[in-house]
Amino acid sequence: MLNWMLSRNKSSEEDSKHPLGSERGIASTLGEIVVTDPVKRIREVNDWFAEADSLAEQLSPAQYVRAVDRLDDFIQPDIARCWQNLLAESAKPEPGPLPSHILDLYHRHALKANRLALQVALADGPLREDKRILARHAIRALRAWTHYKKLCRMVCRDPGADLWKTALDLVIAADENKVLNLPQNAYSNVSVQTTAWQEYLAGLFLETAPYSAMTVHEMETVERLARFIESYVQHSEEPLADSIFYIDLESPGAPVRYRFGVGPGQGRRRYFGLGAGYKLLTDLREGMGQDRKLPAWLESTGCNLFQTRRLLATLAQHWSSTPPMRGRPRRKASGELFVTWSLEVVRRMVSASEFAHSRRTLDYEGYLKSTTARHRRHEAISADVPPPPRTG
Repeated sequence: MLNWMLSRNKSSEEDSKHPLGSERGIASTLGEIVVTDPVKRIREVNDWFAEADSLAEQLSPAQYVRAVDRLDDFIQPDIARCWQNLLAESAKPEPGPLPSHILDLYHRHALKANRLALQVALADGPLREDKRILARHAIRALRAWTHYKKLCRMVCRDPGADLWKTALDLVIAADENKVLNLPQNAYSNVSVQTTAWQEYLAGLFLETAPYSAMTVHEMETVERLARFIESYVQHSEEPLADSIFYIDLESPGAPVRYRFGVGPGQGRRRYFGLGAGYKLLTDLREGMGQDRKLPAWLESTGCNLFQTRRLLATLAQHWSSTPPMRGRPRRKASGELFVTWSLEVVRRMVSASEFAHSRRTLDYEGYLKSTTARHRRHEAISADVPPPPRTG
């Protein structure tokens, strides 16, 4: 791979011998990936995707689209293994290294490579007529967009505002070429067909969940729930009675909570509501309570039955037509805020705070004298000594 990248500026005669320029070359390139570690296997494919712009210049449109198609499909079992490893490791009391970095790189570059494949196909006459190719790369790009955004939330990182414009541009391009709702198998190892619009809705509703208070496993569960109800989601150009979120087409960004009667008609908006999907979620929660088990498609999320039902209750409140309210009224206050660094210093501050609330003196000698005096008066029998701090 490295030798080829260093020599990618050779003559056009040698460029025709590109390792990804023919079916035989692609098979040979994939056959050279003999390592069994999924992280290393993904890195081999990701090196090609990272050079997507150069590949598109060196290969013909048909060659580039075929190369991205084969490489992306080839690596999917390893992507699934890394996601499983991430969920399994996150469930441990003391998690080890997570494969989040390689997944971050892959999904970011897969989004770029598949988006470019769609653009290249649209600029080529024969490829433009093949709606299956257009739909497949739009689906894969939007699926990579969803997974990349989900991973950013899992590691508490902002995915960036540009990501929303990228997704909206993909949806518009797919819609203009009449492939937005064309069902396709995203990959050969995925039996259920999907559409570009379904992938977009899954990523959209994942962002509307209260992810700031969620665990990694809850975020994974929310994505699967979003795919579970996406066929029931209602969207419109004007707000409806059950519209709960909207997006701004002129200034693409994350979905915003819609309040009925506030700001309708401002800019170009699209409004979304769960429709019958809301009842589907409440029925799912009740069904799990009666059966006392998770459905098969939620078993590998890492959330147990109690956690999943609690999450469904949270989502039912958050996705209802009445937005969640604060338990207590918000009151303005002013004062000093002390900030410190490192967990060790934070623990010391918490310990000192607990010690102060226990009403004991910070003079250790005075504390011992007080304890001795209590024993002399035999008060220790009826009144215990104040407990030490819980976090030492």
